Amino acid sequence: MTTRTPISLTKSGIRGNRRHHDGKGVAPMIGLLPIAILLVIWQFLGNPHSVFFPLPSHWWTAIQGVEQQGNLWSSILATSLTFIESIIVAALIGTSLGIALGSIRWGGKALDPLLDFLRNLPAAALVPAAAIVLGTNTKMALVIVVLSSIWPILLNTRAEIQNLSPVLSSSIINLRLSGWHRLSVMIGSALPGILLGIRVAAPLALIVTLLAEFITNLSGVGALILSAQQNFNSAEVYALLVVAGLLALAVNSLVSAIEASVLRRHGPST
Repeated sequence: MTTRTPISLTKSGIRGNRRHHDGKGVAPMIGLLPIAILLVIWQFLGNPHSVFFPLPSHWWTAIQGVEQQGNLWSSILATSLTFIESIIVAALIGTSLGIALGSIRWGGKALDPLLDFLRNLPAAALVPAAAIVLGTNTKMALVIVVLSSIWPILLNTRAEIQNLSPVLSSSIINLRLSGWHRLSVMIGSALPGILLGIRVAAPLALIVTLLAEFITNLSGVGALILSAQQNFNSAEVYALLVVAGLLALAVNSLVSAIEASVLRRHGPST
């Protein structure tokens, strides 16, 4: 008689299921299958003279033109660098603030209204204000992306710290650990929540990076989309949207792989 493994909502259960499926890469490919079928149908049944809905083959021609002009890879690099810098800064600040707010329960409660207000500010509304204060530059984009993507990391970290095992909390106090050792124990215990927050924040950071480039015309894929739109080049717009989608897929896969690797080495949380 076969034994069924119960579905567990505990962190260790979630981590165990994640380990079981990591590295296979089957699910993302299956998820892309409907899109591939749609593109094939579009190619064979679409109107080759359509201005607003050009055939996918026209997208390929358009993106080749962008690449030949030398703009494609430099723009992808610019977007990637802004994204990487932003998610690193968001992770560092979000984790630090999350630990601080989670450790001071009354302080965390008192700041809840302010956090809710800041968390719900739309990124598009922050861009004009940041452009006035910081100017239209990479620093402005970095600030906007960090402010928009920091919240999943901060809130997940705070929740993990607040939900520390009473036994672990008592042990930290009774052992009279130094500040650094106490911090390392807290980070280790909160690591699953921190990594989950980063995984949620990463695609959001990429979206806001593209949005900032689109609105301010900073160098990047977002600026290329804006230029193609202004030139009424719909095939290029569609092609660049595919590039943005592939970037998002790569980001999600990379962050998930890093999360799984770190959790494997870290082992079950206490």
